[in-house]
Amino acid sequence: MQPIENLKRDHQSILQALQIIAKIAAYIKMDQTYNLEHVEKLIDFVKNFADGYHHNKEENILFPELVKLGISRDSGPVGVMLYEHEMGRVYIKGAIESIAIIKTGNDSANILLGTNLDGYASLLQNHIIKEENILFPMADRVLTNDKKEYINRQFIKLEEELNWAEEYKYYIEFITEYSEMYL
Repeated sequence: MQPIENLKRDHQSILQALQIIAKIAAYIKMDQTYNLEHVEKLIDFVKNFADGYHHNKEENILFPELVKLGISRDSGPVGVMLYEHEMGRVYIKGAIESIAIIKTGNDSANILLGTNLDGYASLLQNHIIKEENILFPMADRVLTNDKKEYINRQFIKLEEELNWAEEYKYYIEFITEYSEMYL
């Protein structure tokens, strides 16, 4: 599998999660009942699959290779993607902090939770559109076949280091199950 196709495959699952997160955020904002445990599991998905696995491949493997080819790390598509990864982490941190408050019995943090979840879902949905329509086509143009093969090997090495095969299967099954519940 080519590196860009590998990343796009991840996007399919991430987009499903974002749809679910946006739906739960809407429930929260309308003061409807929601399942806090489901929110926590979705945040686990975001932290481990979207950020710890997918963004890891981009930030530590793909983006450095693009920078070596003269694409700026601080501006342009790579800079925007890195900034948006950081903004996503801020939203998730805010959601986690909101959950901690909610668990003390203070339901006033529901609004903050809904806002953080909605912000994250919106940010990452637009982020993926930019990656797939701007960054990835650019990467396909500038990366040689040898570089693409090198990136593939690095993706495989990362997956082995993370012992990711079972985790990947777990998260795909999880997001499929939640999609059936929510979408």
